[in-house]
Amino acid sequence: MKTRFFRVVSLFICLILIFYLSGPSLLRFSGYSLHKTVSLENPDLIIVLAGDSDGSRLDHAVDLYKRYPKAFLLFTGGKYYNMSVPQLMKKKALLLGIPSSKIILEENATSSYENALFTKKIIQNRKFKSVLLVTSLYHTKRSFLVFLSMFEESSIELGVSGAEDGIDYSSWWRDKARSEIVFIELAKLFWYRVTIL
Repeated sequence: MKTRFFRVVSLFICLILIFYLSGPSLLRFSGYSLHKTVSLENPDLIIVLAGDSDGSRLDHAVDLYKRYPKAFLLFTGGKYYNMSVPQLMKKKALLLGIPSSKIILEENATSSYENALFTKKIIQNRKFKSVLLVTSLYHTKRSFLVFLSMFEESSIELGVSGAEDGIDYSSWWRDKARSEIVFIELAKLFWYRVTIL
């Protein structure tokens, strides 16, 4: 197990070096490669993944709900001090005019994998047929792949829509904070492909 881990880490370090040595075009491509958009007509459920700090995921989901008012909103995520992030999202959604009867909470997930695992039970129990994921743009590809792997043997129709994340993908590596986000997401995507997907 340690040998496999060492190989994976070594390979990832080599990939980072290749990115930096190859110049801006490969860096630009790697940033844009994190994006995934799969549209759905009239989804039954809009799942909002916790994890942003500015509320853009929730705002984007509310905009989508206004387009698809028959849909339910499912907020998924873990705890933040003595309150769950889904509870915080629900409070804001209610202020934005979303009816309480259209909101479902999943309050235990601490990772993208757990978001998919824990919401799968809700989706199956409530018999939703089409699900639209909402997350930050940089997180769309990995979250979509995780959910897709969780539902590959079902008839659930899956889509994903990215909320604006403030990253300029044409030059993300020039901004320290943004480059950290992109590199971490590239590492997570790589790790998920090796271990989960």
